[in-house]
Amino acid sequence: MQEGGKDVIRILNDFFLKDIGWKLLALVSAVLLWFVVYNIDDTLYTRTITKPITLVHEDVLLENGFIITNKDKLTQSVSIKIQAKRSIRDNLSTFVSAYVDLSSLITSTNSNRLGEPINLPIKVEVYTNAVPLSQKPESIIVIIDRIITQPSPVLVIIEGEPKQGFECQNPTYQDVVEVTGPKSVVDTVASIRTVVSVKDADKDVEIQDAPIYAYNADGKDITESLTLSVESIAVKVPVYQIKTVPIKPSFEGSPNEGYWVSSLTVEPETIDLVGPQEELDSIVEIALKPVIIDGDMESKVASFSIRELLTGKVAVRSTASDSVIVRVEIDEEAVKDITIPSSSISIIRDIGNFVVQIPPEPVKVTIRGPADEVEKINSSNLLAELDLSGLSQGIHDVALHFELSPKVVKLGGPVMIRVVINERTSTATIFPSGLSSLDDLSSPDGNEALPAYDPLD
Repeated sequence: MQEGGKDVIRILNDFFLKDIGWKLLALVSAVLLWFVVYNIDDTLYTRTITKPITLVHEDVLLENGFIITNKDKLTQSVSIKIQAKRSIRDNLSTFVSAYVDLSSLITSTNSNRLGEPINLPIKVEVYTNAVPLSQKPESIIVIIDRIITQPSPVLVIIEGEPKQGFECQNPTYQDVVEVTGPKSVVDTVASIRTVVSVKDADKDVEIQDAPIYAYNADGKDITESLTLSVESIAVKVPVYQIKTVPIKPSFEGSPNEGYWVSSLTVEPETIDLVGPQEELDSIVEIALKPVIIDGDMESKVASFSIRELLTGKVAVRSTASDSVIVRVEIDEEAVKDITIPSSSISIIRDIGNFVVQIPPEPVKVTIRGPADEVEKINSSNLLAELDLSGLSQGIHDVALHFELSPKVVKLGGPVMIRVVINERTSTATIFPSGLSSLDDLSSPDGNEALPAYDPLD
């Protein structure tokens, strides 16, 4: 067994080591022959490859305040026809590059061609002994613009309506941002906007990061073409309760002799206010400054701004007018005495089984007002009424009511009429003023009683 192994080793040694010099020479000769044959067969050939176009020195362009405005529309690749040896056929693409040098745009000539097409050559570099024969395209067209930064106002658009009985006020927010981009685009910015909803709100609406967008005059969103100094802003929209309060006019002074202030009116009579609840609670009315009357003989009209009278955060409701008009009517004065027969006094009452008795003496009343209106009033058309509604049987002092126009007034205190109410079967007695019972009905000297009056007679 051992002898057999030795025979195998001896045979292998003889195979590899016998005539070793000749064998090495033969191996070297074969390798050399392969190289010679390969080089003889490595002929030139032509191939077309496609390479992406690289924009170089774009940072230099930006540093000098310029930007390419049609970058997204530039040709992205170039087709190159190259002659090279067959040996690099498979790796040819790795030895070729195509680029456009943007630094050539930084010239005074090109600075005056903002917005115009500029032709730049596409340069091809080959890092081997291959030869570029042709390329398509040979150049690209770029358009440059100057980069500018300018402030632009921000507009907050309020959407929706707050809860009924509430109103939102002007929002508070960062109202100016800086816009950076190509001058041709920045110049088209019409507004920087954000939208805030106040639908059904009954308290302040606060948003910390409301996104903002740039729009041109046509309402197109051009935010992607620009850089804004901030992407969002904080917005607070105050939402206040609405309160309706009366407006109180006044005047000072007196008109000329023979004239009087017949009426004082304000329009509107109330105003809707909005504000914090605690501030609204302290407002009962809006008192206007008095209209000065100094010997006037004609009516006066004055205008007031409610906003000027408000303090704190209280404001006039947006749908309400801020202006109010006060009218002071001044008329020529007339005073007139009118005697009204007792028979002309109207009784307001469901009499039923009762008898009502009033003194037979006529009633005298003095009225004052515009001369033309006072002149029309007399004893026949001046309505005088006694309202006895709800009064029971007995003796009552009732104020006589006169139906007068708004500009005519009665002078003096109320006219009191002593009224006796009794059952129809009874005998009613009129008591003179100051008397309240039958015991008081005696003659002035205390010896003789006054006669009783029967209303049924």
